[in-house]
Amino acid sequence: MRKLKLLSLLMLICFSVGNVWAGQVTISPAQALNEGGVSPITVACAKGDGSSNPAISSGQLRLYQAASGKTTGNTITFSSESAITSIVFTFANSMTASNGSFSEGSYDSGSSTWTGSSTSLTLTVTGTTSGTRIYITNMVVTYADGGKTLSSIAVSGTPTKTAYYAGDEFDPAGLTVTGTYSDESTAPITSGITWSYDPSQELALNQTSIGV
Repeated sequence: MRKLKLLSLLMLICFSVGNVWAGQVTISPAQALNEGGVSPITVACAKGDGSSNPAISSGQLRLYQAASGKTTGNTITFSSESAITSIVFTFANSMTASNGSFSEGSYDSGSSTWTGSSTSLTLTVTGTTSGTRIYITNMVVTYADGGKTLSSIAVSGTPTKTAYYAGDEFDPAGLTVTGTYSDESTAPITSGITWSYDPSQELALNQTSIGV
């Protein structure tokens, strides 16, 4: 079988201008209750109609059920100047529609994840017995980073492999993709790139270039 050599790499790289850069912070119970969150996410815990004030117990943020004669309990509100797009909770117990609800967005009890797009959302305890309290051990909040958007990309480096047999697939190892954002900051984004090829990833005999 004859071996071909890829003499040049033709970069036909397409990307979506305006993709919002995502930021992420992890918030502990103490940061949520006592420190007002972690920048740029503000967290406010409130008693509401709960039987007691929100508290920390055994390293967990405890949100109490509704007081006698009431229908809702403690609340925890997340807010940011940029849209919050997801919150992954770690609960010491389970949080389902039977003991808590969000002001907007959607919640998947299987993964303990809230998703949506909001600059302010509230989780309210809806249970009325001690067994419906919510115990939070950790929160990971993802947000749109201040409207920072991807404006251009650049590819650098040389493919590690340049000689192939006909029918082999092109290997992009050795190439680095760097993104430039609307605030003029840059960051490597190679790991988030999905490569596509022109004419195809499978190389033909006498082919000396490929569009990526």
